[in-house]
Amino acid sequence: MYTALFIISLILQSKQIVDPTFEPFNTDLATNSLTQISASVFPDTYDPRGVDPCLPSIMNQGSCGNCYAFAVSYAYSFRYCKKTQKSIQLSVQDLTMCDVTNQYCNGGSMDSTISYLENYGAIPSSCVTFNSNNLGTCTYGKCNNGSMTLNKYFCQPGTSQFINNTTLNGQSILTTTIKNEIFNRGAVSATITSSSGTFQTYYTSYNNNIFSEEANPTSLSTDHAIAIIGWGPGYWIIANSWGPYWGYKGFAKISMGIRKLGASSYFCTP
Repeated sequence: MYTALFIISLILQSKQIVDPTFEPFNTDLATNSLTQISASVFPDTYDPRGVDPCLPSIMNQGSCGNCYAFAVSYAYSFRYCKKTQKSIQLSVQDLTMCDVTNQYCNGGSMDSTISYLENYGAIPSSCVTFNSNNLGTCTYGKCNNGSMTLNKYFCQPGTSQFINNTTLNGQSILTTTIKNEIFNRGAVSATITSSSGTFQTYYTSYNNNIFSEEANPTSLSTDHAIAIIGWGPGYWIIANSWGPYWGYKGFAKISMGIRKLGASSYFCTP
């Protein structure tokens, strides 16, 4: 059963993503040129749930419209652990209240959040936890217990990437690029259209269910941010920020090609 707070959270989703002006697509990602990535190098199914200790726990944004901060925090935390084998969770509170380029609980964009991480860094959630009922103000590195954190986590300069549904030599490179990032470095943040049909109230008790309901109309803009963590034949596996009662324990399998999922994706190197 959904709580009143959860229903309010769902209502806010249609207002969350503010489409920014994006930088041109960069065809060189880490050490792999996109022209060298072949779909054959990836397994048919890649699902880190239950097997990868770096996979962060599902979180709940409550009544705050800050899915952009949750998606970036989730993906960055996963990627940091994959790189260092040290588990962290970036403070969603820090990303929400200290980045003045976004609109706090009234929406924002992931590229602004990643730029904030590159320029200023963020503190861990063990220092400042997220509370949608008591957001307060930016603590400027001060922890809930009054101490100052000695650790801030950054995106490496120049590693912030935005991927859209670009073609190269007449071929779509979106799917293989996202798979390459996830398989080698961890989750990516991405946008999806959530404000149509049953997506917001989607629940399944069966892990094998695949959500395949397209938005209506299909021209609806993306309005929500999630993290893509894996894939299977014809679907992406996503981590949402609506708590463990949405989807399957907070995750879902979403058919590829619907609801503009992944058409705008973001990541950086910790």
